[in-house]
Amino acid sequence: MGSESAGRVYQYSWHLPGFFGRLANCKVVLYEGILHVVNPLRTHVVPKATIRGVEVDDGGGLEVRLDEDRSIGVYVFGGSLIGHWMGTVDKAARRINEWLHAGGTADLTKTTPQIRWTRCTLADLSLSCAL
Repeated sequence: MGSESAGRVYQYSWHLPGFFGRLANCKVVLYEGILHVVNPLRTHVVPKATIRGVEVDDGGGLEVRLDEDRSIGVYVFGGSLIGHWMGTVDKAARRINEWLHAGGTADLTKTTPQIRWTRCTLADLSLSCAL
């Protein structure tokens, strides 16, 4: 029985680098007129002109507001206790709001947010090897 459970632990341990690799890949990138929100599975490419604001939700996570009905949750600023204690979510919200209100050219021809699958080559390779 002991070697069987050890075998299962070994089998599932191959999934961990892929899982944690996807988490480590999460980020927010500010370009001149476009905001990229890279979450573990989906990447949101949002033109500056479509963003109405950025706020910290009730759970301490960061949300990008597109309109009254739509928002994008930012996984990397998901409301952890460490993030709350260090103030990283509030700092990120301030930085993005500064970016929103700063001058710069917002490309009005591209006003539709895009959603793509997040690519994370090393994490995906690790997951595929585990199968």
